[in-house]
Formats: sequence, C-alpha cells, structure tokens
Amino acid sequence: MEASTETTDNCIPNTEITCDPEHTSLTDGGVTCTSSNHLNSECSFTCNDGYMLSGSATAICNINLEDNEHGSWSNEPPVCQGNLNTCVFLLLTKLYANGKVFAAEILCTAQNAPMDGHTSCTGDVSIGSVCSFICPFTYHLVGEASSTCEEVSGNLLGIWSNDVPSCQPIVCIPQHTAPTDGNVSCDNHNLLYSVCTFTCNSGHALIGSPTTRCNFGNTTTDGVWSNDAAVCQEIICTAHGAPENGGTSCKGEVALGTVCSFSCSEGYRLLGAPSSTCGENNDAGIWNKEAPTCERLSCTPTPEAPSNGNVSCSDGDFINSTCSFTCGTGFTIIGANSTTCQTKDSTEADWNKPAPVCQRE
Repeated sequence: MEASTETTDNCIPNTEITCDPEHTSLTDGGVTCTSSNHLNSECSFTCNDGYMLSGSATAICNINLEDNEHGSWSNEPPVCQGNLNTCVFLLLTKLYANGKVFAAEILCTAQNAPMDGHTSCTGDVSIGSVCSFICPFTYHLVGEASSTCEEVSGNLLGIWSNDVPSCQPIVCIPQHTAPTDGNVSCDNHNLLYSVCTFTCNSGHALIGSPTTRCNFGNTTTDGVWSNDAAVCQEIICTAHGAPENGGTSCKGEVALGTVCSFSCSEGYRLLGAPSSTCGENNDAGIWNKEAPTCERLSCTPTPEAPSNGNVSCSDGDFINSTCSFTCGTGFTIIGANSTTCQTKDSTEADWNKPAPVCQRE
C-alpha cells in the first residue's frame, strides 16, 4: 500500500503504521491497549494475584524514525513473576559478554501482606529491600514489624529475614456474658469500641453501671472495659418486726411479692393493716403498709360505784378485770355483786353483767 501524501503538523506520514508483535496477552497476567498495535496505542500490563510485574508496566507504539514505515514498542513486554519458593531472577539466564559472565540479579519472592493489613516496601524485591507490615489502628501486630530481602550463600533465591506477621483485633478480656438473672447485649462482641448493655430480669435490681465500653488500654495492643460487669440482685424486703404482744408470719429477708400477716396475742386487738406486701420502688424492696400495733382490749365504760355503795376493779377496765360492788350500812345490793370484762370477739370486749344498785333495807 502506498503511503498517503497527507501529513500531520509534525510532518510524520499518516499511514497505517503498526508495531509488531501485537500485545494480546501476558502469561499470568493481562494486557489492555488503547488502539491495538496501531501508532500511538498505549498498552498497560497487569499481573494476577500472587504475581508481581518485572519490567515496564506500559509500552507505547511509536514510529520507527529509521524507515518511517514501521512502528516499534517503547518497551519490551514485562513478565509476571510468581510468588513461589523457587528461583526468581530478573534475568533468567546468565549473560555472556566479552568472555565475562554476568550473574542475574537475585530477587526475593513478592512479600505478602498480613490478613486485614497491608505492606509497604522500599523499592522492589531486590536484595536489601525492606518491607514494613502495617495493621489497621483497631488491630495489633503479632510478629516482626518488618522483613528484609537477604541473600543466602549458595542460593540463587533471596529470602525474607522474617515471616509475615498477623494482624489480630484488639479485644477486651473477659468477653462479657449475661449476669445471673439478667442479660447482656454487645454491639460488636468484645472488639475495640464495642458497647455492652446489661439488663436484669423482673424482680431483680441492676448493681453497677448498665453499660461498659471496650477502650484502648495502657498499650496499643490490648483493650480494657470502661466499667466492671454489672450484676443482678434479687429485690428483697427486710421483714417487719412482730408488734409488741403479737406476731408476724415473716422473718429475715423476703422476696418480692411476699405477703406478711400480723396477729395479736389473746386479749389484744390489731390496730392497723392485718398484712403488708413486699413491693418494688426504684429497684428497692418496700412494704406497701406499715406494721400494725397490738392494743389491749378493754370494756367501756368503766363501772361506777352505785349510789350508797362502792366498786373495786381488779385491773381497771381491761380484759378479764373483775369489778366488785358493795353497799353501805342499811342498804342491800340489788343485782350481781360483780362483773367481769370479757371478749365478745377478737376485737371487742364488754362487761358480762350490769352494775347493781343499793336499796335501803
């Protein structure tokens, strides 16, 4: 094909100039070109995971100024070197020139990054290169922080001075579990910045902080909880003491909902509520009623001395007291000469006989 007479501003013939060979593939990698192998096309080379690029990452199809009819690539295509424990060379064979032998440059295999972290290397993977291992700030490094590519005598493959470390998440110990008679909920287990919330079952009070947070400890490698784990304590009431001259069905400490009953000894009556229930108020046990008292039964009114007579009571107007009546000289008692204060039921009492009268003889 004859070249067109049309020229560009740079005075370079605008022909269908191409570069050979056409870059269509790369072993253990890939290639993309902006315009196949035509003039000014730029090809970019990449390697698959586990392989590293040795050589230039790009090649441009330029015009061959010697004949202006053919193109030539600006760079040779690179190769993808595998991350294998085999001999890796920048040059795969020994080069001979003027009777002298030049040894190929020894390289280390590509340095892997720790899981959840990354690697930063100085230069390539040649002897003396140093790779530093970096973990996210919520992780800590377990192992050596860097590794150097070193030459081993008699070995055509360089080796790294240290194994690849690991990135371990910063955690707080212990990992919280539900308190007895309660529950715990953590938004990110026991990892850094996780918040755990404690709750208690009905009838139990939370003792301690309801939340705790996993924060950095004294070092950057461990975490510490902001608060101790809370505990759940049963809500109880201290039993009412028995009223004087009476008794109660409860003693010591009793559980929420317990009903305590009160009673009085014979001859006494209860003043106040006959029972009280252990309830809850702001996570504390509290009785819903005050303890009652026991009052001694009595008869009213107290018998008075009959006209022209006298009265004498053994124990005033209290229960079981007996009042005796007498008449003056010249008078005769009409009626019972005594009356006793007796119970009608557990809360009331009355005199068993009416007061007599004194009648002139």
